[in-house]
Amino acid sequence: MKRDLKRLSDTQFDLLIIGGGIQGAGIAWRASLEGMSVALIDKGDFASGSSSNTSKVIYGGMQELRQYGIKRSRHAMHERLRLMHLAPHLVQHLNCIVPIYSDENKTSTGMKAALKLYDWLGRKQNRELDEEDAAHAAEPLEAAQVEEIIPGVDKDGLKGGARWQEAVCSNTERLVIAMLKTASARGAALANYVRARKIITKKGRVCAVAVRDELSGVTFEIQADEIVDCTGPWTEEISTDLAEKKKKSKQNYVAGINIVTRQIISSDHCVYLRRSTHSDQFYNVIPWRDRSLIGTEWFRYEGHPDHLEISRGQCLQLIENFNRIYPHAQLSLADVSFIYKGLVPGSGEDYFGTEPLSKFRFLDYSQHGVKGLTRIVGVEFGSALHVAEAYLMRLFPRIKRRPLSDQGVIAGGLPAGLEEYREDLFKRWKERVSKNELERLFINYGNETEQVLVRAENSNGRATGRIDSRAIMFAEVRHALSEEMAVKLTDVVMRRTDLGSHQRPSEIELSDIADQMASVLQWSENRCVSELTECRDRYPFMYN
Repeated sequence: MKRDLKRLSDTQFDLLIIGGGIQGAGIAWRASLEGMSVALIDKGDFASGSSSNTSKVIYGGMQELRQYGIKRSRHAMHERLRLMHLAPHLVQHLNCIVPIYSDENKTSTGMKAALKLYDWLGRKQNRELDEEDAAHAAEPLEAAQVEEIIPGVDKDGLKGGARWQEAVCSNTERLVIAMLKTASARGAALANYVRARKIITKKGRVCAVAVRDELSGVTFEIQADEIVDCTGPWTEEISTDLAEKKKKSKQNYVAGINIVTRQIISSDHCVYLRRSTHSDQFYNVIPWRDRSLIGTEWFRYEGHPDHLEISRGQCLQLIENFNRIYPHAQLSLADVSFIYKGLVPGSGEDYFGTEPLSKFRFLDYSQHGVKGLTRIVGVEFGSALHVAEAYLMRLFPRIKRRPLSDQGVIAGGLPAGLEEYREDLFKRWKERVSKNELERLFINYGNETEQVLVRAENSNGRATGRIDSRAIMFAEVRHALSEEMAVKLTDVVMRRTDLGSHQRPSEIELSDIADQMASVLQWSENRCVSELTECRDRYPFMYN
């Protein structure tokens, strides 16, 4: 995956995607699968905007079944199964549980019915797709079972619980990168840090986008037949010739936060805790990297998306609300090691609600007199590929949905035998690398793990003996620079690796990584200082 601005400026593309989050990456992956000439740009790094704020759970249809019906549930099941097929190293089954209380008789009856239907739908879909490993076990639980899984759960009126399966993506940033690497391998032209400045039209149709390379300051144009805007809250930064633009009401956005804390529930279950009696809103507690990921709390937001910051008070609001429904946690600010934040479209047209939009929509600008320009609004992480297909099928009727067996895998995955690869990898490297380190690398890199290990081995200067964690860290940095278009310290620390996605690395680690990047990219001393400052500033207030 190489940054080739000359190719971007010299080629006429079928499709230009603006925005390199999960939705842009999903369209690039799916369009490249159809052999289209595709370009994708992002004003920052890939997966650095709203896509970085996710609970890591890939919802498989239980919530949709209860709120929206069978059709939405089947879609969600299929999309979860698709991601597990495409990236089996990153997306795995996750058991989920919710306690049920005696004053929730209606909820209890509805949940039992939903569990049976969910289990039947899942098994039926598995048979249709011939996916034996994608079990959808769903079952009611006794109160004693719930108490065992959730220590300190409120026992007053506890009637039992429900357990079902979703999926969890261990590293959502790397999932986006893997999709983009796969699109690049099929011929897509990609570039981070290229800002779209103006959409150019000719005779009522888009023909190009004027852009600026944020690293060099160079400006140029990218020619394309169709343009799709996947920039989310940043869409207002792109100017157009549309006379109606000022007449349109702006989309309101809400800010969501998820916090990483010490592990408060030791089981491997995702726990749903109802925010209040009879409420359909929950806090999720997700087991993640020997910690707990808790969320989501929503806040109204009216500022520029680049200026989104989470205050101490907003973080405390989440903590206090969570402690109120689960006092056993006894969380405090001192327990928080990282805060995920992001903006998503609000559900209303005013600026007073704090509910996220529940369904995506396409905004076709042909109604404003400009053809070839579409904006996508409101996408859940797990449904991005479904939305990508819907957009492409709407635009190009020749494109049809494909069975999973005809979609291949994304970078790091294997069409078959990934578990065998893992076993062989562990067998060959277990004397030189710790089991925990091997497991971490395999989850992040899949069948590319050995590339990283060989880089670490070469840096050690010998083919025998233990490979320490520092050599592996440097190998990951070099891999990110040479294979994954990392150009800034934050790219490596927060998105290409998992070094800083759950807590801020130590000053020694940050300095070592910066020095390694400086030697490869020939940074000046001032550039090193600037990169370190920018990286430190990305971490929340508790580190300052």
